[in-house]
Amino acid sequence: MARFTIVWLLYTRGDLDTRALADLLERDRNVLHHHLRRPDAGFARRERRRIDGRKRSFYALTIVGEHYAEPLYDPLKRQKSAAESTR
Repeated sequence: MARFTIVWLLYTRGDLDTRALADLLERDRNVLHHHLRRPDAGFARRERRRIDGRKRSFYALTIVGEHYAEPLYDPLKRQKSAAESTR
């Protein structure tokens, strides 16, 4: 279940750092790394960025991740946008 949620978050929100992902998932960062760094995961890529003098890991969907996420999540994304616009 966690991988589907990670893909959803990266698909709808774009690049996220490890801390943001862990907070959104309410999981420990070590558990998150387990899902993102597995060889078969292949849906996300890690990029190291220097922010405020410290290196941080950011994750984004790979082309493969986007390919699989689009048909799964596009209808949900449109439905969510429609619901928010009626508020």
